[in-house]
Amino acid sequence: MALQHLRSSTADKRPTPGAMSDGQLALNTNLVSPGLFFKDSNGDSVKIGPIHVGATAPNATPGAGGQAGNSKGEAWLDTSATNPILKVWNGSAFVAVQPVGSGTVVSTADTGTVTSTMILDGTILNADVNASAAIAGTKINPDFGSQTIATTGEVRVANINGGPLAGFRNAIINGNFDFWHRGTSFSANDYGADRWINARNGSACTMSRQAFTPGQTSVPGEPTYFCRMAVTSSAGASNYVFLSQRIEDVRTFAGQQVTVSFWVKADATKSIAVEIEQYFGTGGSPSAGVALALAKVSIGTAFQKVTVTATLPSISGKTLGSDGNHQVGVNIWLDAGSDYNGRTDSLGQQSGTFDIAQVQIERGPVATPFERRPIGTELSLCQRYFQALGPLDSLTSGSLICVMPRADLGGTNENNGMVELKVSMRAAPTVSGSGWQLAGHHNSTPTISTGTQFVVFTYSGADYRASGGRLFATNAQASAEL
Repeated sequence: MALQHLRSSTADKRPTPGAMSDGQLALNTNLVSPGLFFKDSNGDSVKIGPIHVGATAPNATPGAGGQAGNSKGEAWLDTSATNPILKVWNGSAFVAVQPVGSGTVVSTADTGTVTSTMILDGTILNADVNASAAIAGTKINPDFGSQTIATTGEVRVANINGGPLAGFRNAIINGNFDFWHRGTSFSANDYGADRWINARNGSACTMSRQAFTPGQTSVPGEPTYFCRMAVTSSAGASNYVFLSQRIEDVRTFAGQQVTVSFWVKADATKSIAVEIEQYFGTGGSPSAGVALALAKVSIGTAFQKVTVTATLPSISGKTLGSDGNHQVGVNIWLDAGSDYNGRTDSLGQQSGTFDIAQVQIERGPVATPFERRPIGTELSLCQRYFQALGPLDSLTSGSLICVMPRADLGGTNENNGMVELKVSMRAAPTVSGSGWQLAGHHNSTPTISTGTQFVVFTYSGADYRASGGRLFATNAQASAEL
């Protein structure tokens, strides 16, 4: 006799548990989704197989009188995707069997493209990464933790903890324009703000100190001052105006990549040019300044940061000047005729105001945040090149210079006074001044001798023997500028 199990040929009609006895099998023979079923000890219908193949989940629409739902462990090859995905019912939903994403299983025989969506997080091993592969910094999240970073190359970062890097990166002195010991406004073709030259020819320019409004956010770091260059341009191919600083010792940057950066704005849209020069000093070779880089930049009426990077040539084989004045110059051109500095790319005549703040030059290709050194340190750096003589730190009329003792009445026909300089200067300074007056009696300039750490004033002659007292002068200064 024939032995037959419970059976149905209706599509998606599954046997109900109540219709089956323990150990009894039930079959659905429909071609769309055939299956073999039994009842488990919990009284639930369980599908044994086969795997359902189709774009719709098995038993999504149960046949009339059939059991709804799916059994735990039931498999489905979902063909709705371009690449079919194998899924298994976990008791509450169909979940994809790894790999995820497009569902492609990659093998060594595959020649297609493996996309990032096919790779499960955490499955890439060190051996899987090519030695020349590069990982974008944005993929390192959130940080390196406690790992030690070791490299035989260069570490280049814009800042540390959101602020400046280690000190003394900036070779510019008084780049923040905090010190104006000569005064606060200058129209001469000469030094103005400490270490800064108002260089011009033909055109006129006034350099002056200007104060930022407290709380301004246009220039970071809350600087106190900026430098204003008020230019009155005159027509002429050789006319020019530029703001300049010379950095002691050409070897500071020779043969290296350097970056100049500063903040600038103008009273209208204009252009400026940034130049770096090498000087070799008297007797050096070459003897004249050598222009190394020139970058033309458009600026507007709001403060913006300008950055220029250049590689300086090596000085190997060059002869440096015996006077020690071999140096690097940073020039910010504001007004220039068609042949300025031997160039053909004219900046053009430009009248108006140019406001400049936070000037920096440093090694490397990255403009780091402006380095603001301790105010006392910056002052000492300035005083290496220029000092106002007397108790005041700026030039004033009638400053007391020193006290000159009364001459020895025993036969010495001179008296001397000495000023100890605030810091040792770059070289023995040149001392200048006017209105020299000794104790209100002698209105003549004393003989002056200098060293890097002192200045000595001398009056000679019999008529000075009894004329000790205080020495005064107007705008007395000691300068060892480059």
